[in-house]
Amino acid sequence: MTRPSKVDKRREEFFRGYEIGRPAYDLFHMLHQPMTPAPDVVTSNLAKLEVASVIAAEFKARELYRRHVPYRYWYRSQDTIKLTREDLKEIQLSILLFLKKMGNAIVTMNEYNLELAERLITEFACDTRDAILVATAVASGYPLFITEDERLQRKLRQFREVSVVKTQSAVDSLRSYHHQPSSTSPSPES
Repeated sequence: MTRPSKVDKRREEFFRGYEIGRPAYDLFHMLHQPMTPAPDVVTSNLAKLEVASVIAAEFKARELYRRHVPYRYWYRSQDTIKLTREDLKEIQLSILLFLKKMGNAIVTMNEYNLELAERLITEFACDTRDAILVATAVASGYPLFITEDERLQRKLRQFREVSVVKTQSAVDSLRSYHHQPSSTSPSPES
C-alpha cells in the first residue's frame, strides 16, 4: 500500500470541504419546502458576504478546472484568477435568486449588541466576524446558531445565550418536524 502524496491529501481536504457543506444545502432546500414555518432563519449581510466569498471561490475553482490547471497548483494559482464583471454579476445574481427562492424563510437582521460582541471577542476569543454573527443571532431572539466551525463551537460551549449546533442537527430537526402529524408543531427550541 502506498502512502498518499501531499497532492492527494490536499485534494481530499478540498473535497471534504464540499462534503461538509452538503448539510447546508440540505438545510436551505428544506427551508424552501412549503411545510416549513416562516420565518425560521435569521441571517445578516455579513453572513451573505461570506456566502458570496464561497461562491467566488467556487467560480475560481471552476475556472482553474476549465483551464486544465493541475490540482496540485490550485492553491498557488487561485489568486491569479481574476473574476470578470460578468462573473461578479453572475455571483450577485446567484445570491439574489437564492434569497428570493427562500422567500420568507430567511429574515435579514443587521442589529447586534456591541457590548456582547466585545465580550465574545475578549472572554471567548472569537474573531470579530464570528462575534458579530453570534451577537446578531442573540439580538434576533432565535435560540440556535448554526455553524460547521468546530473551533467556534468549542469557544462557545460556555456561552449560554445561544445554542450552537452543527448544520446536520438543524437538518435532522427539520426532518423530524416534516414527519410529525400536522396537528402538532415543535417548540422553537427543538
